[in-house]
Amino acid sequence: MKTGLTKREKTTDIFFDEAGAYITVCTHNTDLKNRLSAFAAAYPAECRLVARDRETGLLEFEVKKWRLSFRLTVPYSAERRKLKANIVAAVEEFGFKIKNEEQIRSRRDFNKYIIEYPTTLSTGYLKPDLIC
Repeated sequence: MKTGLTKREKTTDIFFDEAGAYITVCTHNTDLKNRLSAFAAAYPAECRLVARDRETGLLEFEVKKWRLSFRLTVPYSAERRKLKANIVAAVEEFGFKIKNEEQIRSRRDFNKYIIEYPTTLSTGYLKPDLIC
């Protein structure tokens, strides 16, 4: 949506006090607007759209305080960031293939790698895939 606002002017503001039961979220962020709109549609008693500025694209929501959380994440080490690339390289070095590469995500504590490998034995003895 063209609003004429610069990226710096497209803000997300979150307001709450210790006494109230609701948090007010005012945002221009498209992803956040979509997520809050979907949540409001699914759970109208927990979240509601209270204002819309059609000129700037700003949406204002009220969300019950206990439904919104802030998550701080620790920085990942360079070693951990390289882990997926190292696993993929090792699998390719042996001539194997990762069957579920599109499901593997970086920065996860756990990933499931399904590795397809060639075998000279009949299929009755070994499973066709190795799961790591």
